[in-house]
Amino acid sequence: MRVISGIVLLIVATAVGLFGPFAFAETGLDWTFSKPATVLEDSYQWDAERSFSVQFGVTALILWLVLTAGAFFILLFGPSRRRPALASVLVSMSAVIVLGLTAAALSIPPVGEQYPLPPWNRA
Repeated sequence: MRVISGIVLLIVATAVGLFGPFAFAETGLDWTFSKPATVLEDSYQWDAERSFSVQFGVTALILWLVLTAGAFFILLFGPSRRRPALASVLVSMSAVIVLGLTAAALSIPPVGEQYPLPPWNRA
């Protein structure tokens, strides 16, 4: 029962952790933390929405870390000798998935920067 509970908690933790990269990709966040070229300089609404999405992504990653640690300790403690290996492998898989997608989300430029719009007020 403990093994099944740990695996289910790890699946839930991975699902929660995937919201972090999604939130970063949605805002167009990259490693430089700069605005995309298609956003107007005086767009306060965009800054507020971006701030909310970045906070949501960071919260999702912190919650993923806490849930993953909980699943690791649930899988680690028990009478079986196979649990340390099982716990390490499953937590490593979750970390590779979530952290890999986070790095990919921060590395890929937003679509608006790949295809810039023409300048306004030009005929």
